[in-house]
Amino acid sequence: MYAGSVLKSMLGMTVDSRLPATLVPVDRILMRWAVAIGDSLPREAWDEPRFSRPPPLDDETAIVVDQIVLRSPPKTRKFVQRWYKTPLPNSVLAKEFGMTERSLIQCWQISLYFLGARFENSGNATLLTILKIQR
Repeated sequence: MYAGSVLKSMLGMTVDSRLPATLVPVDRILMRWAVAIGDSLPREAWDEPRFSRPPPLDDETAIVVDQIVLRSPPKTRKFVQRWYKTPLPNSVLAKEFGMTERSLIQCWQISLYFLGARFENSGNATLLTILKIQR
């Protein structure tokens, strides 16, 4: 268990960030998209701990996902880009978007439902396979 979640539970500040099973494949696609597209910018903290990253999407699929994200409504696009492409903690993102952490998690899940529907309608074989396999 993480120290932050232990403290939050002790203080009665619980935020359920678990995803419904139907959203897990969409989350994985976006994680892999963020690795594939990258931001190629240096990180603020050079001493960031190393952690494993998911494998990147193939170029064609990454471009399709990028186009879907870019064609999303502006607030959804900004939210998804900030969520998946920055290492900011939820508390900082919530403050940036002017909402509570609970609202941030709900916004994340709503964004995943929206993008999941877009992925299903994209006709991209790789996206459809990922969505089907992981469900």
